[in-house]
Amino acid sequence: AIRDTALGDEVYTGQNDVNAIFTWARENCKSLVPEMNFENAEEMIESKTPLLILYRNSTDMESVNQFTKAVNSEIRDFIQSNDIKAVHVDGATFRNALRFADMTMEDLPLIQIDTFRTYNLLTNFTEVFQSGNLRKFVKESLEQSGVELKDEDRKSIYLKLQPSSKRYSFMVDSGRDEL
Repeated sequence: AIRDTALGDEVYTGQNDVNAIFTWARENCKSLVPEMNFENAEEMIESKTPLLILYRNSTDMESVNQFTKAVNSEIRDFIQSNDIKAVHVDGATFRNALRFADMTMEDLPLIQIDTFRTYNLLTNFTEVFQSGNLRKFVKESLEQSGVELKDEDRKSIYLKLQPSSKRYSFMVDSGRDEL
């Protein structure tokens, strides 16, 4: 059985056959960094979750592998908490988006964060491999755009709660408790 109960993943209990496992995996497993194209773009953007986009040349799968490794090690928690979606796209297919960002096919690979309000570019792709850079880029870009992150290193909102003046609360006044 294939299982990761910590993530709530599906469990394969079928036959011990390569074709059956492959069919099951294709139907049940989602890529951490899927390819976005014109056929699935609407589905990927309908939730308005900010996108971390790798623009690459059509034949450049090495940058996809490197980007996926960086996403997995640096911002997997952001993806799991739906703060952001990481995708890769063929730059030739999304040439108009590149032109809008004043980039060309010669500038690839490059990374863009699109929050649907603003976008930021990381044009030096090798910066992704320096520890902490991708996480810092994502956090700064999202916070700059006013996107609230749900990651675990933020302070709890409950620490800021005060008694409300619009409802009954327990108060300590002059050394006595009252309602």
